[in-house]
Amino acid sequence: VQALKFLGDLHRSAGNVRRAVELYRRAIKIKPTDPRPYFLLGAVYVDLGDDRAARLIYQRAQRFTAYQPEVFNNLGAIAYRAGRLAESLWYLRKAVTRKPNRARYRYNYALSLSASGTTDEALAEVDASLKLAPDQPEAHYLRGVVLLRLGRVDEAEKEFKQVLAARPKHENARHNLEMLEQLSRRASEGEVVIEGR
Repeated sequence: VQALKFLGDLHRSAGNVRRAVELYRRAIKIKPTDPRPYFLLGAVYVDLGDDRAARLIYQRAQRFTAYQPEVFNNLGAIAYRAGRLAESLWYLRKAVTRKPNRARYRYNYALSLSASGTTDEALAEVDASLKLAPDQPEAHYLRGVVLLRLGRVDEAEKEFKQVLAARPKHENARHNLEMLEQLSRRASEGEVVIEGR
């Protein structure tokens, strides 16, 4: 089983994803009590864009109690991508409840909350994520978006600038910052009024 997992990893890193899938499947068949091949196989399916297969494999992995928070996080992320926000929130809430000190779980939960329009809770979760791991450009970007939705324009602008300082090619942060600068210019000319300025 160890050899199959290792070979699967080698094939995956070489871009031979189909062969990696075969090897991980064989590892699961030989030793269904080993959780690692389930997660490796699920990740490969996600890479392939086959969320349905990934979802099925992660659902099978729920039986590994110690790994349930990761399973819930993965299932929540898959549901989010499919636009099933209620399901996404359900899984991600469970992941965060079980492992509140995981920045990635908090970020994913904040993203799902933001998409569902629960802006105040989204801000609390993204802040919790950033407290655990301050150097996350995507979390700072999400924080900027959430602040913008809350009408806290100056704070949002600072977040987008922070993202661009870390990742100068972050197109969404650049776009939002340019939009805010354009609105600010128009506001100073009396054309548009922005609350919070």
